[in-house]
Amino acid sequence: VCDGNMTYFSPCHAGCMDVEIQDGQVISYLNCMCTLSERTTPGQCDGGCTTTMWISLTLTTLGTIIRFSGFAAHAYIYQRIVNEVDRTFTQGIRSSIVRALGTLPAPLIFGWVIDKFCLVWRVSEDGTTGNCWVYDVDRLLLCLRSSKQL
Repeated sequence: VCDGNMTYFSPCHAGCMDVEIQDGQVISYLNCMCTLSERTTPGQCDGGCTTTMWISLTLTTLGTIIRFSGFAAHAYIYQRIVNEVDRTFTQGIRSSIVRALGTLPAPLIFGWVIDKFCLVWRVSEDGTTGNCWVYDVDRLLLCLRSSKQL
């Protein structure tokens, strides 16, 4: 539910005591103790951060271009320092190592890190843990942003 400023996981988490129903649908929740306003609406609040998103997208794109701009130079250096008969083999080994180290452990590591920032897990009736419902987004973004600097 949204109080106009902050999104709460449920009306119960917002401390709402009453509900306003019109034509069989919930219009709003009333008498909410934990919100700034006493009235909340169903659904998430509007993020309102389109400018920030475009700035972040632009900086990430520029960073990616700069990071991979040396890829061709590295390939050229590897071709120059290896004997001519070993160039194809060296390029294949290098490519295999880069792909193995980049594609195999990365999803496992990032999945583990993302799971560490889960606040509310889905738990089924038999007690098994499912997917995450709510993340600590501020801490997660800070962690992912700082890991990009590595």
